[in-house]
Amino acid sequence: RRQAEREREESRRMLRLVLDTIPVRVFWKDRESRYLGCNALFARDAGLDSWADVVGKTDFEMGWREQAELYRADDAAVMSSGEAKLGFEEPQRAPDGSRRVVRTSKVPLRDPDGNIFGVLGTYEDITDHKRAEEALKESEERYRSLVELSPDGIIIHADGKITFVNEQGARLLGCASPAEIIGRPALDFVHPDYRQLVRERIERALVHGEQQPFIEEVFLRADGTPIDVEVAAVPFSYRGAPAMQVVVRDVSARRAVEQRLRQAQKLEAIGQLAGGVAHDFNNILQAMLSTTEVLRHRHRHLADVSAALGELELYVRRGAQLARQLLLFARREVTRLELVDLNEVVGGTSSMLRRLLPENVVFALSLAAEVLPVHADRGQLEQVLVNLAVNAREAMPAGGRLLVRTGAEAGYAVVEVRDSGAGIAPELQARIFEPFFTTKTAGEGSGLGLAVVHGIVARHGGKVEVDSEPGRGSVFKVSIPLAEGRPGGGSERRPQPPVACSGRTGIRVLLVEDEEGAREGIREALVLLGYEVEAVGSAEQALAIDPAARFDVLVSDLLLPGLHGGELAELLRHRWPALKVIIMSGYARDEAVRRGVDDGGVRFLQKPFDVASLAHELESVLAE
Repeated sequence: RRQAEREREESRRMLRLVLDTIPVRVFWKDRESRYLGCNALFARDAGLDSWADVVGKTDFEMGWREQAELYRADDAAVMSSGEAKLGFEEPQRAPDGSRRVVRTSKVPLRDPDGNIFGVLGTYEDITDHKRAEEALKESEERYRSLVELSPDGIIIHADGKITFVNEQGARLLGCASPAEIIGRPALDFVHPDYRQLVRERIERALVHGEQQPFIEEVFLRADGTPIDVEVAAVPFSYRGAPAMQVVVRDVSARRAVEQRLRQAQKLEAIGQLAGGVAHDFNNILQAMLSTTEVLRHRHRHLADVSAALGELELYVRRGAQLARQLLLFARREVTRLELVDLNEVVGGTSSMLRRLLPENVVFALSLAAEVLPVHADRGQLEQVLVNLAVNAREAMPAGGRLLVRTGAEAGYAVVEVRDSGAGIAPELQARIFEPFFTTKTAGEGSGLGLAVVHGIVARHGGKVEVDSEPGRGSVFKVSIPLAEGRPGGGSERRPQPPVACSGRTGIRVLLVEDEEGAREGIREALVLLGYEVEAVGSAEQALAIDPAARFDVLVSDLLLPGLHGGELAELLRHRWPALKVIIMSGYARDEAVRRGVDDGGVRFLQKPFDVASLAHELESVLAE
């Protein structure tokens, strides 16, 4: 008996040792939910020193009174059903006031006859685990929100197959939802030219664990259309397997902006070049035009010579027209805004338009009944009409009909140029206003006509629209804002004075021109008009003239070696306060001269000019 008692005590001691060393809380109760025993860990949770302090107490007498009724109900359910209740979560408030979450299991206790006399339970503190789960859940929710709200496409692929894509990624790839993409090979959406590069980046990422920085690639949408993208990738583990997370950014809009910027920079460079070429070209044309007119006047009694010189003058004027288009494109021409009637400008230009058209083109003009006042440069509006008429003529090599119509629409004065020509293909309509773009063969066109039209209309605050279909002709619609007031009509047009000018004997003109040919031609034209002329080739030579000399008018080129014409005029006006000034140039890039022309303080002659224009400017400046 003593041996049996010793063995029983040893068994109890071992059981207690086991209970006190296992990492879970163990307790058992009778049918009234009074504690019969527990392990040391349970006693510590209850805030007591040992298991003996727990025995005989109920949950209402323990430190977690708030949950006592809940625990008692669990015990009753297990004992009444006779079935275990395993792994359920319960709240618990510790004696120190802190709150825990425990995972509990309870089984009924039976005597040797099978009668239930209590309940055995265990629980473990899973508070930290639950907090980690909540933190993970919050992190996943934040990540999902970031992924779904990301302006970039986010794609995950493993073993070459797409396993995840966000909504933006689906839209970027041309699909209505991510479900259309998941499961497809990732390389299906990469342009063939970039697939080898992508394979190499994937290998570096997966084999060496290297993050792949953003580079530009070309992807394919679901319908096969290419799209410019930036792509970065990072290796990571997805659902326990090696995978790649890819960030895809649509850069099509940025590419378009960069292209427009490059185009603008190119146009600026072309404009600088065009302005410089036009300046030198105009000086040559000025020399030829002045000399030709002087010779025509001197030999007007010789019909053959006069006719030949007239033909030569016509070619010079055609060259001047081309140079003027270059200046308009380069924005180097002085704009002289005035209040004009668009009807009057179009009507006054109609005779010129008729001469531009061959006999197999029928010309029709339809002018609005009301006055269409606009603030515009008359010469530049005429240039718009001429360029559009020439463009229409080229579209009707076998003949056709050209209609020019004016009207008013929504605060704009409108002029339409409608032809019955071949029309413009849709893919070309986006480029027709580009400088030097032409569908003609080499040598047949400069490609500046419509670019000049667009530039002029834009500077007048207007717009140009085109409506065209192949085989159905084209309609170019120019709209310029209507202005207030009533234009003076045809009286605002510059009169054409006679070539010879009498009654100006004794008027002294100082001519400053650094181009020898142009200087000599203008000097002869001034002499022909009856003025006394002293011609020099630089501002320094002009300033070296004896101050005692008297000059009535200064005719100076704008671009001179050293001082330019505007600065020279200021210095000479201090010497001769009554000096009148006419500035001439192949183009006017000097802002002071532009302002002077705008406010009427400076007379300006655009090279090349004829003798009549020179005479008119002199008459005007002397009459002021």
